[in-house]
Amino acid sequence: MPLISLFQDWWPDFSEIPLAFRSRVEREFRQTCAQSDVVICVSDGMCRELGGPQNALVVHDTPCLARRREGKCDFKRPMRVAYFGNLSEYGPLIENALRVLNGSAQVRLEVFGPNPRWTSGALAEFRSRGLYHGFIPSNELTESLQQFQAALVVMSFSPSHRRRMATSFPSKMIDAMQVGLPVVIWGPEYCSAVKWARNGERALCVTDPNPSAIRAALEELASSPAEQERLAKSSREAAATDFNHERIQTQFIDALRQAIQAEHTHTF
Repeated sequence: MPLISLFQDWWPDFSEIPLAFRSRVEREFRQTCAQSDVVICVSDGMCRELGGPQNALVVHDTPCLARRREGKCDFKRPMRVAYFGNLSEYGPLIENALRVLNGSAQVRLEVFGPNPRWTSGALAEFRSRGLYHGFIPSNELTESLQQFQAALVVMSFSPSHRRRMATSFPSKMIDAMQVGLPVVIWGPEYCSAVKWARNGERALCVTDPNPSAIRAALEELASSPAEQERLAKSSREAAATDFNHERIQTQFIDALRQAIQAEHTHTF
């Protein structure tokens, strides 16, 4: 049987793996890559970290959210920015962003997602201010996001997460672009999202971990309707090309066919 392996995250570096076993898990991780007929990588960074095998294909996650209607951006003030997704590892960064934006007349950050890892009392505080909405299903989230003017995507600045940030790819950025929202990425220069966005300035990148930097960038974006419109157009273009549902499905089917062909070649 042909072996097709999907490398979506650098699992050997996850905190659930005890430090004493990580070298062994990484060795097995790489061995799986070497033994695969086809290697599906979620990002260019993952492909590079695996050594750039010739049988590797980069295939992004398929989007979960539906496309929004085409049209001009809504430039209301304050600019409403949505964050949705991981609030465990990225919880502290999001809490810092919420606190630094407190009192801003130009930007209002609102958060969707379960079980935030925040300091004591923060959940109740942000919920009472209408900034935290908890988890909602994807169909309801798609509808809610129609009322926002931008989306925030976060990747960790922690040195211990460096390889994971360089190899994984944020599915929430793919979803935000399906909705046609301008995307702001807050993460290190080496992370996969920033590297992807730098090609053609397809998102606003903030690579300074200081929360004041994200406030300054968001407030500057709020004051520039032209930049909001440019970024919204970039999102729509990405949703129609790199993150197009049909294109990603076709790439995946091509990977299956390539594996079958490789196995047939080995057999004969």
